[in-house]
Amino acid sequence: MSSAAYRLTLNYSDKNTFLSDIPWTVSFIGATNSDNLLDDDEKAEITGWILDRNTQTAGDGGGAGGMTSSDTVLTTGDRFTVEIIAEGGAVIAIERNLPDAFKNVMDLR
Repeated sequence: MSSAAYRLTLNYSDKNTFLSDIPWTVSFIGATNSDNLLDDDEKAEITGWILDRNTQTAGDGGGAGGMTSSDTVLTTGDRFTVEIIAEGGAVIAIERNLPDAFKNVMDLR
């Protein structure tokens, strides 16, 4: 999904890269009324895609705001920011540091 059709924009940045309007998907968790709007009693998980969704590698960007093979990919200890921008201007900035070592499954809270 992209803000071209929806009311939410995700931007990604790190010390080498800024990607505006990155592709994203949403999965509702638990009970939902399926209207694609987050109501008070609903929970949703948003996934932003900065790499190719299938191979998890940088590609040609696909014209969808993703990283290209010439971009610098993050490594251990790097810092990155994801901005979630709702229609009307409300912004949530989430900033994280990558750990000193990677595992197959990690929670970057």
